[in-house]
Amino acid sequence: MDKGINNEKVNRIIASFSSNFYLLRQDKQSLKLALQGGVDVVNQENVVFFPEDVQFQQQRANPGAARYTSTRSRNTNLQAFLVYNVKVSDFNLTTSAGAVRLDQNNRVQWFQGEGIPAGTNNPKTGLVQLSFLDNSRSSDEGFVLQQEANWGDKIIATAGIRKDRSTLNGDKNKLYSFPKASLAVNIANFDFWKVQPISTFKLRGAYGETGNSAGLGSVFNSMVPFAIDGSTGFVTPVSLGNTTIRPENATELELGADIGLFNNQVVLEATWYSKKVFDFIDVFNLSTGTGVTSFAAYNVGDFTNKGVEIGLTGTAIKTKNIKWNSTVSWWTNKTEVTRMTIPEKAVAASGFGAFGTQRQRVGSSPTAWYGTPNVNGKPTEYEDAQPEWQLSWSNNITFMKNFEFSFLLHHSHKNFNSNLSQELTDEGGTSPDWSDRNKDNIPVGIARQLGQPGITTRQFIQDATFTKLREVSLYYNIPKSAFTNIKAFSGLEQARIGISAQNVFVWTKYYGYDPEGANFGNRPTIAPVDLLSFPAARRIYFHFNVNF
Repeated sequence: MDKGINNEKVNRIIASFSSNFYLLRQDKQSLKLALQGGVDVVNQENVVFFPEDVQFQQQRANPGAARYTSTRSRNTNLQAFLVYNVKVSDFNLTTSAGAVRLDQNNRVQWFQGEGIPAGTNNPKTGLVQLSFLDNSRSSDEGFVLQQEANWGDKIIATAGIRKDRSTLNGDKNKLYSFPKASLAVNIANFDFWKVQPISTFKLRGAYGETGNSAGLGSVFNSMVPFAIDGSTGFVTPVSLGNTTIRPENATELELGADIGLFNNQVVLEATWYSKKVFDFIDVFNLSTGTGVTSFAAYNVGDFTNKGVEIGLTGTAIKTKNIKWNSTVSWWTNKTEVTRMTIPEKAVAASGFGAFGTQRQRVGSSPTAWYGTPNVNGKPTEYEDAQPEWQLSWSNNITFMKNFEFSFLLHHSHKNFNSNLSQELTDEGGTSPDWSDRNKDNIPVGIARQLGQPGITTRQFIQDATFTKLREVSLYYNIPKSAFTNIKAFSGLEQARIGISAQNVFVWTKYYGYDPEGANFGNRPTIAPVDLLSFPAARRIYFHFNVNF
């Protein structure tokens, strides 16, 4: 692999702005125009080259390959709101109305050569030349109206509605409505409250709806180039677009309580939620007799998410020279498919047959694993890729006035992967325990391979419980006084230097490089399949920030 080239160069610019223009400003009322926007521009170039004499190229019909890839992406967002605020007695009323627009523009092109002669890595010299170009563009618009009422920070109520449309929907001009409402009552702010240690006792509830459109290319048919008798043309694709596709509609009810002790030096937050997703979007496979294979996007059913979140934040130490703030969070989530408009099916790109796949089955989790043995024609259901629960511990320590140290630990309990890593090392004879003998005096590296007696999917659905030190950092805030005598830094507000690291360390019994490894990427309803996934990169950053 030392002979190969795999280079990536990325130039990225992220910029944003916000402005407030007051049209009316008085003691008890104001009217302002709030503008906000941003742009994210990415230019990326990739060069991949493998010479003809590396092992996996020698087996190909045209050994030696190179590909040059260019990616251009521009995402923009703009929003404008009129915000009217008025104070009436003990009430603070805020009315907001505005619009939001999001645009995405992407261009991906590559040129590939195969059968490249020795001594060159130019794809144009290849015996076989392939090229690809894809341009995509989408726009989303939203119109928002919201009313908020605050009665002396005792009762806060909000109600609003948002109407969205998108070029990714079947009807790009249709506006879909998504209402929301919330109510929070801080009992500790009422005059009758006399419990001194409890500074905050808030009960809250919220309901809201949101939408999620289909992906690019889901609405229309992308014609396929075709040649007949030397003449070029187009034919209908085998996967059709869906001009009637609607956005997924998600509703969520949330109930919770916040309790603050000793002037909020210790805060406990507890939340229960129930989220229902209607008309979720997936591929709809069709009968082969139709002449096509599927609809690329179809509203196929509903599912629910229910969970609990608990957080405890407190100041562990507070002295003249040290301040230590710590937050512990625990959460759990369970998902269930409640309705399907299509027959039960395996989820595409969710695994490999007897090694474990996922299924869309009413009454079960969409991230549960299924496999052999089959019982009454149905695959056996195994554990879930979703963790039974998760825990995080975040800490921020300020010491010697100007130093800041922070770290984040994350624990995931009983999340199961489809792990093919051991199967591959067994087949290659490189497993550490390959030569150990089982009770039948057979090397375990042979006995546990797929196809051996008694080996089912149970072998490959493995516990990937882990604890990770996700982030750690140390910063030094340079005192402003250090620059008072330097004229060039007369307008300096803040200077900061530091070092930080991500994905620092992992503790796990999992057989593989990374318990979060996923060959098909991390997607919401598709569980991790670990096929000797490359371990997550450990990143170290050096920081120097200056604000004027």
